[in-house]
Amino acid sequence: MFELPPINTGFTKLVVQESLGVCAAINPFNGPAATMMIKLAPALASGNFMVVTGAGKPGALLASHMRIRKTSFTGSIGTGKSIQVAAVQSNLERVTLELGGKSPAMIFDDANLDNALTWTINAILARSGQVCVTATRVYVHKAISEEFIKR
Repeated sequence: MFELPPINTGFTKLVVQESLGVCAAINPFNGPAATMMIKLAPALASGNFMVVTGAGKPGALLASHMRIRKTSFTGSIGTGKSIQVAAVQSNLERVTLELGGKSPAMIFDDANLDNALTWTINAILARSGQVCVTATRVYVHKAISEEFIKR
């Protein structure tokens, strides 16, 4: 795909977008299908080949493989650090890390409090809180905070 930048300086400029080649997706145990699609769709749309695996030995091998041009990992901070080190020691491949999510729940002053309370509890307790999108903080608008806490 070619694109001309908007600035006219009298020179012709081309931006050439090229695929990376072989990429790896290392997915977590608690949401492999959804996480796989989030990683797979843009990689394939950009002309890349994607090797998908779960956590464990295959992930470690992929992260350090010389022919992998990019690794995407979702999981713990400790494993993310190990993947970063493996990438540097192999071929300086690109790495995307989604580590230990911190997701807030935000309740605005025009919210339906019963609905907001139900969804906030679900966001905190769903899957025993063992997913990266678990709500870890709740921000409630000052005008409704006392009523929200009472309920």
